[in-house]
Amino acid sequence: ASSLNHRGPDDRDFWTEDNHVSLIHTRLSIQDISENGHQPMHSTSGRYVIAFNGEIYNYKEIRSRLDYQFKSNTVSEVLLAAWQAWGAECIDHLIGMFAFAVWDCKNQELHLVRDRLGIKPLYYYQDQDQLIFSSEVRSMLSSEFVPRKLNADAVFDILRYQCVHQPSTIVDGAQLLMPGSHLVLKGGETKIRRYWTAYQAGVNTEIDAAGARKAVFNALHKAVERRLVADVPFGAFLSGGIDSSAIVALMSQVSDKVNTFSISFAEEEFSEARYARMVADKFQTEHHDIQLSPDHFLELLPEALDLMDHPSGDGPNTYVGSKATKDAGITMALSGLGGDELFAGYSIFTRRAQLQRQQWLNM
Repeated sequence: ASSLNHRGPDDRDFWTEDNHVSLIHTRLSIQDISENGHQPMHSTSGRYVIAFNGEIYNYKEIRSRLDYQFKSNTVSEVLLAAWQAWGAECIDHLIGMFAFAVWDCKNQELHLVRDRLGIKPLYYYQDQDQLIFSSEVRSMLSSEFVPRKLNADAVFDILRYQCVHQPSTIVDGAQLLMPGSHLVLKGGETKIRRYWTAYQAGVNTEIDAAGARKAVFNALHKAVERRLVADVPFGAFLSGGIDSSAIVALMSQVSDKVNTFSISFAEEEFSEARYARMVADKFQTEHHDIQLSPDHFLELLPEALDLMDHPSGDGPNTYVGSKATKDAGITMALSGLGGDELFAGYSIFTRRAQLQRQQWLNM
């Protein structure tokens, strides 16, 4: 639990049943920041206990459908009530980013669930005697149940790609639960099912370009609107690129005040500061320009690496921006992360299409 303090500095507790199952939780308060959000949380029936990390953006809609004596306005209690009412089928109703554990005291079952796209991490290690899980690898190592042995293949991944491809991790034997997956442990037997894949979304072959533009705009607007429901100050990471600029534009339609944060460099050829400023001026945001020099970055690097947990090429950059945002009093920030993957923004997509065309021509 102590190793997770930086992830959840607002609250911490654990629950144990008969010395054979334990849930530990550290909390970063976003929605209903009172003590009512204390976890691990028990259902009114006493059958279920939950440790939850993340956000469920349609929790108010789910809550309105449940006959349950709520004690808080927290997302975790809504999820717990939904699980009590519908069981694992409630997963299909969740819109958000989440990783959570539910212990069923009656059936003696552990359920681990990770969101559809794997935004929230959920690591686990299993041997003949036990299953250990966490939102960080370091806390599993701190338990001393997980051997401290490097995964050699993962080291090669880091050197080649600056990341480790899931489900593998840098620690031998430790794995990531795959996105859109639900793990059940009962009586020493583990089963994993994929409850969602991108293919399930289907393809609309009848839509034209104008209809597609409208559908994308409506989907993005709704997504941003849902994510701005919070009891803490929020902002946005703004690079000046299309992805983050679109997010800021939509935020300005939903909120009267938007805080934006960008990192700039003295070397103009590397800096996107002027583009970020143009977007900030257009939408009249409270803009924060984080000046970063090589020397300052090197000063922050040891702290960034210490807090990063699992190796990532983008980790130090994310840390610098997040630290400045938190120092400005902002607890939650939106970003354009994932836009290039969804809309083929990277040059690798263009090269792949060119190679495909060349292959067809040579056939």
